[in-house]
Amino acid sequence: MGESIGVELLICGHTRQWGRFARVGRGMVNFPATVALLRHRDQIVLFDTGYSARSRELLGRWPEAAYQRLLPIHLQPGEAIGAQLRHREIDPSSVETVIISHFHADHIGGLSELPEARIIHGTDQTPVPGFRPGRRATLAQTCHSHFPQLLPVDLDSRAIACTDLERVPASELGVLGELFGGGWDVFGDRSAIIILLPGHDDGHIGLWLPIPTGAEGRPTAPMLLVGDASWAPIPGGRPPVPPVSHLMRERSRYLDTWHKLDEFARRRPSAMIIPSHAGESVMRASKALRWS
Repeated sequence: MGESIGVELLICGHTRQWGRFARVGRGMVNFPATVALLRHRDQIVLFDTGYSARSRELLGRWPEAAYQRLLPIHLQPGEAIGAQLRHREIDPSSVETVIISHFHADHIGGLSELPEARIIHGTDQTPVPGFRPGRRATLAQTCHSHFPQLLPVDLDSRAIACTDLERVPASELGVLGELFGGGWDVFGDRSAIIILLPGHDDGHIGLWLPIPTGAEGRPTAPMLLVGDASWAPIPGGRPPVPPVSHLMRERSRYLDTWHKLDEFARRRPSAMIIPSHAGESVMRASKALRWS
């Protein structure tokens, strides 16, 4: 059993696309770019960073503009992570750690506003040769939603692979460990544990929060933040239809991860599974956390 950790879910922009592609509706649907603001003792930590005005600006030319044609970026004034932190009287430069589920534009767009944070990423993600910060994306990178110009130029000195953290054996994680193996402890006290959720993108990771608390420290059900391992609510949803499912980095591993999450939901029904872009799940979790 770990320590408790404060959780608030923020919406840092959204994209809009036909819901049928993710099996979440028939008409046009908003897919939020969700960021988890975590308060651990005296530390401020983020899970993902959402969109930013810089995202929209830097992805306005070809070939990057193809991304915005498919997934248009909608960002209202005050929605970017920097503005939302300042609204809560948090200096963005005081954020100590950002955990990135994967390096797609809707998850890394706000990194430039967090100049002091260490950046925890999955085992086989960037930084890697050929994907260097500041460079414009190639057509191949655009097809995989990878945009080097959204990454901080000092990424190499700030990045840390989750596998460099303390290992948590699968035996300590119950059903979650049985399905996904062990994890990695962000704080060393079992309050936030990184889990590998492969398939959607290289090194895709999620975050297990055994004892999350909401407004005024009120405890709520355990939470599993799963990034883009699903775009639909779990339980109750289904994986995306072809050809969308074929766009996943590794389709077979993605589907395996999705079905394991679905099994986890059935075997641990008290836990809340929160996909980054499933508005229904995010709304339900925010209500449970009781933030106004």
